[in-house]
Amino acid sequence: MKLLNILLENSEFKQEEEKLKKDLENNFGKYNYVVNLSSYNQDRNDDDPLKGKGFGKVRFMNKEDIDENLFNKVVAFLEKIKGYKITEKTREYDFEPGERDYFPQIKFNFNLK
Repeated sequence: MKLLNILLENSEFKQEEEKLKKDLENNFGKYNYVVNLSSYNQDRNDDDPLKGKGFGKVRFMNKEDIDENLFNKVVAFLEKIKGYKITEKTREYDFEPGERDYFPQIKFNFNLK
C-alpha cells in the first residue's frame, strides 16, 4: 500500500471529507471530486492567524475546464454554507505533456471545532 493511501486512510478528518464529497455530489452533480482536509500544526503562538485553523482542498478530477457558473456555485457553497475562507481557486484544467495534469481546484481554510 502506498504511503499516501495509508496517510489518507488515517486522516483525522476522514468523516468530514466523505460528508463534504457527498454534499458536493448531491448539490452539484457527480463530478469526480477529491476532498482533502487537514489541520495546521497547533503548536503556535496565540497571535498566529493559523492557530485554531485547518485547511482543505476540493479537486475536480476531470480532464476539462469546469463550467464557470457551476464553479462559482461550488465556491459560494463552500463559503456561505460551509463557512470556509477560500484561499485559492482555479477552474481550468491544464496539462504539461510528459509532466503532470493540473486539475480545477478550490483551496480554503476553516476554523477547527
